[in-house]
Amino acid sequence: MTRTHPPTPTATSLPHTAALIVVDAQRGFDEATYWGPRNNPDADANIAALTTAFAAARQPIVYVQHASTDPHSPLHRDHPGHAFKDYLEKANPSLIVTKSVNSSFHGTPDLHAWLQRERVTGLVVCGITTNHCCETTARVAGNLGYDTIFAFDATHTFDRTGPEGHTLTADALTQATCTNLHGEFATVMTTTAIVASAARSPSRTPPTPRSAPVRDAEAGGAGRWAGPGRTSAQAEIVLRSVRAPETIIVVGNIGDGAVARDKDSISQWEAARIWAASTAQRDGKPEPAPVESALPIIERGLRAPGSTLHLASVGARAAGFAVVVPRDDVLEILYLGVDPPAWGAGVAGRLLSDVTDYAVETGRAEVDLWVYDDNTRAVHVYRRHGWLDTDEVRVHATSGRTERRFVKHMAEVHDPEDS
Repeated sequence: MTRTHPPTPTATSLPHTAALIVVDAQRGFDEATYWGPRNNPDADANIAALTTAFAAARQPIVYVQHASTDPHSPLHRDHPGHAFKDYLEKANPSLIVTKSVNSSFHGTPDLHAWLQRERVTGLVVCGITTNHCCETTARVAGNLGYDTIFAFDATHTFDRTGPEGHTLTADALTQATCTNLHGEFATVMTTTAIVASAARSPSRTPPTPRSAPVRDAEAGGAGRWAGPGRTSAQAEIVLRSVRAPETIIVVGNIGDGAVARDKDSISQWEAARIWAASTAQRDGKPEPAPVESALPIIERGLRAPGSTLHLASVGARAAGFAVVVPRDDVLEILYLGVDPPAWGAGVAGRLLSDVTDYAVETGRAEVDLWVYDDNTRAVHVYRRHGWLDTDEVRVHATSGRTERRFVKHMAEVHDPEDS
């Protein structure tokens, strides 16, 4: 395969408010038998380099995920190829957009509205494929007035046959895309030039993730502590699964710490504090509700016979919780929340792992939960940890928003670290 040489890029510096838009870097594009010959074998490494550079510069990163409406497509939401590529887990995106068309600006949540709210004026576009979703996203971005940079060598595409039967190679299509975009919709640049510009750009506090889950207020799980001034060594996660004090037992180890179960008053208060803080952040409220107003919610959930409270701590501070209620051979995660400073530390994933372990220990066939349909960040977390979305939907009695049931079958439980 040959390397495409685009028009000579203009060595501009990144705008102070530049965001990286990673378009459809999904596993399904690795299925060569479906897509055909491709170009640029360095594309994935270059996408990873850009996400690393933007994370280091504390510039916002947006992941865009294509949900094909074709049930036979490797990008259909029920196909394993719908998942993001593994290297994207190393960064903590500020926003995840789900779409079913080419333009990243025509998905959920509204990318343009989010960028405007965060006062982002410049974009760097990379991802898959060069001449479809990446080019369309760059064109729309340019029309909307964004100072757009197209990272051509952090994209790739596939050979394509035209209406008269003539096949254009992936390299030829990339050349055409770069020619169409450069100087008209965007500036075409190399990954090396963009990474160098990102390193020179003033650091910015990344925007707060706004596509947080509905009942589950953390949707990170990238494995790093997101709070200011923290290091990975300070992000040690210790889990305590809790039930009534008189039945405290040590049941094993998950990750770095011992696991126990109780639901004493202190644990319930911590859960209420996290619930108030996480739901306020989720709903864009300036201040969380008083802990006293959230405490009855936790208490009501724990009144059910056999209910458990699972509490995760980062260092000495409680960072996340799950309230779990049994129903025959099913466990329902009634509430799951993570303290906003710990979003992205993998707390939700650890809680989900602990709950599924408890389901296996107690002989349950499955674990389920309900999530608002429009919380794409939460959906990403659950799918990444092996949860399946179902066709069961309902309207939330208070908010009027649509919720969808997610389920995990215990027969399919495995360690996500092994996948």
